Amino acid sequence: MLVHNRDALPNAPCELLFTEFELEPHQECAYDHIVVYDGHTTNQQIMGRFCGSKLPHPLIATENSMLLVFKSGASVQRKVDIIFISSVF
Repeated sequence: MLVHNRDALPNAPCELLFTEFELEPHQECAYDHIVVYDGHTTNQQIMGRFCGSKLPHPLIATENSMLLVFKSGASVQRKVDIIFISSVF
């Protein structure tokens, strides 16, 4: 599991763009997946849980941080490219 926390400029919302997305597909994203939280911790609102090959929509945080939790097993190798924009305004 990989946990990554991103901060934008103070008092500026941040945006997350997926430019390529291909993870192991599963109806409930039980295996390889990314969970994005609207803030610094897993206690924050979940903005999305993503798997499969459908490109997720852009995500805009309500404040200046997002937490990305990426879970992957070793059985299938896929690819994800993410762009983090530190301020959307």
